[in-house]
Amino acid sequence: MLDQATLRAALDDRISRAHRAWPSGSTGIAAIAVLRDFTPATFAGSAVAFAARIVPQARAHWYAGFTRTIFLAGNPRNLKARFPPDHLSEDGSIAWYGPVPLADYQPLRRMLRPLQGTVDPAWPTTSRVPLANPHSAAGTIAHLRVATQGLTLQDYLIHINHTLAEAVLDGLLTTADALTIEHMPQLPDDPGPYQALRISTDPQTPDHLRAYTTLSVHLAT
Repeated sequence: MLDQATLRAALDDRISRAHRAWPSGSTGIAAIAVLRDFTPATFAGSAVAFAARIVPQARAHWYAGFTRTIFLAGNPRNLKARFPPDHLSEDGSIAWYGPVPLADYQPLRRMLRPLQGTVDPAWPTTSRVPLANPHSAAGTIAHLRVATQGLTLQDYLIHINHTLAEAVLDGLLTTADALTIEHMPQLPDDPGPYQALRISTDPQTPDHLRAYTTLSVHLAT
């Protein structure tokens, strides 16, 4: 059950894992994503691919910093000469940078505005995203549930990116050859088995925690 005690225990565990990843404390680094367009499937696929290419020490730094990511609005094509991306989505709509100290990309952040928008009710209820994992096992599916009620677009990106990036860094997606994304207003009280849970404060009741995503990995049925 996703009651307050369960959510608090899961959040405390995530904080402990961050400290173990970099015991000396906050690393002060973050990733940056510049988006020209957005669809849930394209974003999720590029978030997984970006996290998978990060080298081990940078992984530990980013994990210790709770995979902080800044989302900006812009056209990667117009940036590639001055700011070559570390990763570009397959369709060229999303450029990823870092993770690095944010001061390294201060000019980019000054040039572009933060991404803003709303969650579109016309998004597909369910999407499927192929994953290019070299060690994937045929028929292994990662299933991401997302509670969208009350979210801005930036909220949505933060919760999805945290869930998927940390799943990559934790090795949860190593065997998955596809990701399914399921949108719903709220997660069920009993979501069934899951391997990852995204938790943050509930803006409607700030003294309470809310579960925003669950991620499970299983054989397709």
